[in-house]
Amino acid sequence: MHRAFEFLIHHGHGVLLAWVFVEQVGVPVPAMPLLLAAGALAGMGQMNYFAALFFAVLGALAADSI
Repeated sequence: MHRAFEFLIHHGHGVLLAWVFVEQVGVPVPAMPLLLAAGALAGMGQMNYFAALFFAVLGALAADSI
């Protein structure tokens, strides 16, 4: 398995929260590839879909509320 997927399996929810937060604040980093990777891992059963969705929405809402 690719090292990026292994890293996301172990630290995925925190990375997803931080990455979406930073992207929503205005830093020009693309969040879509990370969201697609999280969806692929959730489809394979390696990551919890609802937890990934929760942390992505939490990061976006936290950044939008600033």
